[in-house]
Amino acid sequence: MAVAEATGSVWKKRHDKKAELARELFEKKLLSKDLHDEMLRLNTLRKDVSYGEEGFELRDEDLEDPVSELESMLDEIESIIAKLEEEAEG
Repeated sequence: MAVAEATGSVWKKRHDKKAELARELFEKKLLSKDLHDEMLRLNTLRKDVSYGEEGFELRDEDLEDPVSELESMLDEIESIIAKLEEEAEG
């Protein structure tokens, strides 16, 4: 949502709407990866943890993979925001 904020995109707090926006940002070439499905999957895992239920996906999840992917995306997002800030400064 940081990229959405930085680009002035309107977003809603619902997870499905955030996932749709992530796809739109990818289609606009603002993100290098379509995060739609991953955002929905991570939300399902979050619910499993939040509600204390070890769902099917959580049982089979290697948590190092999503953490590594998230770190990579955070680096990309920081780079996007820095570039947008530089462009705004002139």
